Amino acid sequence: MAITTIYQLPSDQVAGDATISAQTGTEDTDYLLLQVGDGYVNKPGKFTTTTGAILFDFGSAQRVDIFALGPHNLQAALSVAIQANATDAWGAPTLSTAVTIPTPGEDGHVGTPWVDLTGISGYSAGGFRYWRLNISSANSEAISIGEVWMGQTKRSMTRPYQWGSEWSDRWRFVAHESLYGAITTYDLGVRQRRFRGHVATRAAGETEMLAFHRSLTGQVHVGLFIPDSKFIDAWWVRAGPEFAVTTTYTNYIEMNVDLQEVSFAQV
Repeated sequence: MAITTIYQLPSDQVAGDATISAQTGTEDTDYLLLQVGDGYVNKPGKFTTTTGAILFDFGSAQRVDIFALGPHNLQAALSVAIQANATDAWGAPTLSTAVTIPTPGEDGHVGTPWVDLTGISGYSAGGFRYWRLNISSANSEAISIGEVWMGQTKRSMTRPYQWGSEWSDRWRFVAHESLYGAITTYDLGVRQRRFRGHVATRAAGETEMLAFHRSLTGQVHVGLFIPDSKFIDAWWVRAGPEFAVTTTYTNYIEMNVDLQEVSFAQV
């Protein structure tokens, strides 16, 4: 089966353009909900309650094609939905679809789910003024969300990365080794992933990958990267300091993609 790789430019992210508030539940005044759209993945917005809904009011209709949930403390299989409507009324919103919260990995880290809204019933390229992230069943603890991504344009790589590309995990921890070789460790609660892949493409693919890397400006800005759309796992990424393009013959280009996940602790 062919791989579909989805990516998002920093300029695609519109969550921070909205007025963000608690539509249901109680906002934690020490961790305001506006922080879920401020661009800082490590600065969460929180509720003091185990259920709640975050309202995004854009003032006028806003298109959203890709939704992703960043670091969070939500339980697997919790009832979570992203919804949209022309008015601030939620009895029967025009668009409503589940956001699947995956089971944590063996290291306890939770996945960052995403949804392609362009294929959901009720989707409109014209967008909606009001969007809502609704967590309607009780979490095991007060809700905490590091960031959400609301991408106004769906982007897919013209040619996917080739076989032989590499994913890697790096765990951040403190280790102390005694003179006798006994090692004591302290887990910092951080897992950081890296993607290194090779792309062979033509002019259109070169243009889109150049635009993606230049928009990230190395490690200055953050984009979204979904290596394989079959999996509900989105990466907040920065690029390496350099991006090389090799022309092997007329209209055939080879590129090496090197992306590193933004480091964040579990919220």
